[in-house]
Amino acid sequence: MAAQLALARQESPHRGGVLLGLAKALSAELPHTRAALRAGLISEYAALLIAQDSACLDPEDRGEVDEEVCADAEALHGAGPRRLAAQVRRRCASLDPASGVRRARRAEAERCVSLRPAPDTMTYLTALVPMAQGVAVLATLRRDADALRSLGSGGR
Repeated sequence: MAAQLALARQESPHRGGVLLGLAKALSAELPHTRAALRAGLISEYAALLIAQDSACLDPEDRGEVDEEVCADAEALHGAGPRRLAAQVRRRCASLDPASGVRRARRAEAERCVSLRPAPDTMTYLTALVPMAQGVAVLATLRRDADALRSLGSGGR
């Protein structure tokens, strides 16, 4: 199903899976978010953030967050995705303080490194890693680049 959804929307198979997950969450546990999306009060991106940020809650708590954040059409007027996601995260933390820990563990399990081609025989190296590791990698890369430059290796 996810592959067919991706094909129909001309998206990647991964994105098709994400969208299928969103559709399931909207129909099963987030009726107010679904209604706001259908009414054009929020974007698909905002609905996705709401679904992702509330996924760590049990269905009852998730329904409560859905109602608090998306039931009032007036409150949604002018609310951007970031503000809605922040509201969801705050409410999740107040309902279930351990949910933030679960979110962090899930995010850490999704870490990855990718490499894409760029013009002029260059590449884009991207890493999704925990903050401490990302800072350490950047510091190491900068230190080594500075050392090479000091030896006359040139470059930036």
